[in-house]
Amino acid sequence: MLCAADTAHLAAGLRRFSTKLWPLESEDEIVALLLGMARYPVDTPDRAEVIAADMQTKHASTTINVLVSSIESEAGISALVDLLDPMRSHEQEKSTPLHLVP
Repeated sequence: MLCAADTAHLAAGLRRFSTKLWPLESEDEIVALLLGMARYPVDTPDRAEVIAADMQTKHASTTINVLVSSIESEAGISALVDLLDPMRSHEQEKSTPLHLVP
C-alpha cells in the first residue's frame, strides 16, 4: 500500500517521465507505444514504422523513433524503473551516509 509520501513521489516521477513522451496525448497512445516496443524487439527492421503502424497514430514514424530512443536510453529506463519501484529510491535515500565535518 502506498503512503502519501510514496504517492507524491510517484506523481512527481510521472510528471518528469511524461516529458519524455511528448507529443503523445493520451494514456492509450502511451500504452500502445510501450506495447509496440515490447512486441517488436530492437533488431526489427524498420521498427519505428512498424510500431507507428501498429499504434494507428497520427504521429510520423520519425517521431515514434525519437520517443522509442528516449525511452530506451539509460536515462529513460532509469526514470521508468524509479517510477515503478518507488520504495527502492526511498531506501537509497535512507541509506545515504551522513558525513559530519568537525
